[in-house]
Amino acid sequence: MKLIKLVILILAIVINIAGCKNIEVNEPVATVVGKVVKVVDGDTLHVYNSKGTYKIRLSGIDAPERGQAYGKRAKEHLQKLVGGKQVIAIVESKDRYGRYVASVKCQSRDVCAEMLQAGYAWHYKQYDNNKYYAELQREARRAKRGLWVEKKPQAPWDYRKEQRAGL
Repeated sequence: MKLIKLVILILAIVINIAGCKNIEVNEPVATVVGKVVKVVDGDTLHVYNSKGTYKIRLSGIDAPERGQAYGKRAKEHLQKLVGGKQVIAIVESKDRYGRYVASVKCQSRDVCAEMLQAGYAWHYKQYDNNKYYAELQREARRAKRGLWVEKKPQAPWDYRKEQRAGL
């Protein structure tokens, strides 16, 4: 009975996402259900199930890098949210690093939304037009949560650009 409910929930999520987002997918959309065995940083995790381990990049957000201010706190917050727990990852695509880009649910909570709300990630507007995520970032910024306590926090994409340029 629990398996039937889980399958119905997964189908509902897939249908909801497919109906709400106009995305271009290089591979068929897939669902990965498994246990988080590693949190790499604030927007990347590894999920294990009987078919293997999947590298998942959270969709719609960009968290500070490991060497960047708030990078460690973002990773710790994501670890609290999903570490060792069962998740459902709705895969949207694969990135250039071979990671699956996915929206992730843990205990029926949107993990990306939780990261934005806590102020440990930016809404990645370049790749995502989710108005709800944009509003969560605005709210966190207004409330000065997480990295938004800083007057002018550096976006991860700017940090990476500086690192590549050797600045």
